[in-house]
Amino acid sequence: MIKDLVRPEMSQIMPYVAGRTVEQAQKDNGGIPMIKLGSNENQLGPSPKAVQAMIDIVSGTNTYPDPQAGDLREKLAEYYGIKPDHVVCANGSSTILEAICKVFVCPQDEVIYCQPTFQIYGMFARQQGGVPVVLPLDKDLKFDLPAMKAAVTDKTKLVMICNPNNPTASYLGKEELETFIRELPEHVICVIDEAYLEFATAEDCVSMLPLIDRYNVIVVRTFSKIWGLAGARVGYSMASAEISAYLSNAICAFNVNKIVIAAAKASLEDKEFLKASWENNREGKKYLTEELTKFGWKVWPSQSSFLYVTETGMDPKEIAAGMEKRGIIIRGNLGYLRISIGTMEQSRKMVAAFQDLLGK
Repeated sequence: MIKDLVRPEMSQIMPYVAGRTVEQAQKDNGGIPMIKLGSNENQLGPSPKAVQAMIDIVSGTNTYPDPQAGDLREKLAEYYGIKPDHVVCANGSSTILEAICKVFVCPQDEVIYCQPTFQIYGMFARQQGGVPVVLPLDKDLKFDLPAMKAAVTDKTKLVMICNPNNPTASYLGKEELETFIRELPEHVICVIDEAYLEFATAEDCVSMLPLIDRYNVIVVRTFSKIWGLAGARVGYSMASAEISAYLSNAICAFNVNKIVIAAAKASLEDKEFLKASWENNREGKKYLTEELTKFGWKVWPSQSSFLYVTETGMDPKEIAAGMEKRGIIIRGNLGYLRISIGTMEQSRKMVAAFQDLLGK
């Protein structure tokens, strides 16, 4: 039997639960047009500069890219004011997170995080034989730092924090998060997943990048969200040169292709696109929060590109299914609603679809 040949760690891992695709939703709903607002993608698309950069590089894809995406590492280092040897690039931030667990997690090592959060933290820990130590979020749906600190033992290897958090859109402020990191013992590495940080509007929702030279901190970022390159797949980490060297060795050479490297580099040059994406998200989030609150729903404060909605009085699965029949894809399969911010036109169509669903 094949299952007898599989590593025990892999046989126990549940598959990642992804959002519905447009193709899936259309197939199940008679082929009607769909607006996808379930996977936190930038509905403005990629930067026009990124699109042109991809077009320009296509004819050169007969040759391999830089094995470690050196050009992009240098560009990111310049962008953040750090050194290139502090940066590691990969095919999406998920590959970075997987590499972190490959490098640091040994069998029976503990990996602490709170949930609900990004599902793959536990998946990657288990792949390496690690033991996830999973705690609930606090009453404000934030990572419970006091409880996490109390959970640290001699076996703890990683602490993983998503800030702002996916799916609750909550955040940890600068002072409380910096204090937590400073007080961790030296045998613990703190991973801060900042996939959504560029959308933040709160002044104290900031990066932990300034701590990477003094503490065991790995900051993980992606081009999938505000930069609109989810389908291109490019993520990166920023950490000390020593940590980064180990992570780089754990990622296969040529992991980031030429087209993606060109798109990411061009994106970093397009500050107008970054501002437009941020403004669109801020405006859409305000509008949707006001409109969904009118339904009597609990719309939690968001520092991200989506809304976390509870207390709807209905099964979230039924709401999501009803919205699909009206041409809108949202997430409702995990016990809550998670609604991505689209364009203002898409947001207005979504509110109209909710009103129709609820008979308002």
